[in-house]
Amino acid sequence: MALNELNGRTWTVEQLFTGRKYRLEYYQREYAWSEQNVRELLEDLTGRFLNQYDENHLPKEVGKYRGYFLGPIVTSHSDGSSSLVDGQQRLTTLMLLLIRLHHLSNDKPGAPNLIPLIFSAQFGEETFNIDVPERNEVMHAIFKVKPFDPTDKSTSIRQIYARYNDIVNIFSDELEGRKLRYFIYWLLYRVFLVEISTSDQDMALEVFETMNDRGMQLSNTDMLKSFLLSKIDEQEIEDTNKLWRGCINSLTDLDNNADSAFIKVWLRSK
Repeated sequence: MALNELNGRTWTVEQLFTGRKYRLEYYQREYAWSEQNVRELLEDLTGRFLNQYDENHLPKEVGKYRGYFLGPIVTSHSDGSSSLVDGQQRLTTLMLLLIRLHHLSNDKPGAPNLIPLIFSAQFGEETFNIDVPERNEVMHAIFKVKPFDPTDKSTSIRQIYARYNDIVNIFSDELEGRKLRYFIYWLLYRVFLVEISTSDQDMALEVFETMNDRGMQLSNTDMLKSFLLSKIDEQEIEDTNKLWRGCINSLTDLDNNADSAFIKVWLRSK
């Protein structure tokens, strides 16, 4: 393997979202974090921050606070853009948290401007920095605090809307005033992720499968989809992925484990 096929770099949250946009690869699963996942993340972040916070500290002293490692992500790069191969659960949740922090701190003296980390405008069109077109409606509703009905939407859209409301409820009274401003500084500059990047699509898929085959809790159904889609013609991947997701969503709407049960029965019948 050539050395330039795989690279690693540490980023702060601010660096990760500044001037960068991420697409999702076809083998990515739905956004599936639960309320408990969000609660644990918020408790970890706020707990680490509050253990070091002192009301007598100056803003620059936040830069000396102990950091927090949020884990690795995997990206592939081609045609000047980045595809998020692995890590969308954490980055999507981070994006929702940034939106909530924007709502809480907007127009407050000294608060960082979070909008460039959330979306940017090109050719007069606003696009979110995690750029998934089917999620635009729910993300715009969340950002602009507009009513949204998630009924009959995809699993990812329903989960995104529910998890944002969880963030609102969990975080609502956690921090305020100066303490909130310092927390935002800490989140942007002292929370780190490691990006594993490659320009080789096959290598990206191999890293994705390796990481998720070693305990990162990708379901058997997700792994089967990844394997099957990697074997078909590239021009048919998008349509096949949409068909797969539609069928799986229909099953999981009936029961959380219905997709796995169906595939087991189908394979046995063959």
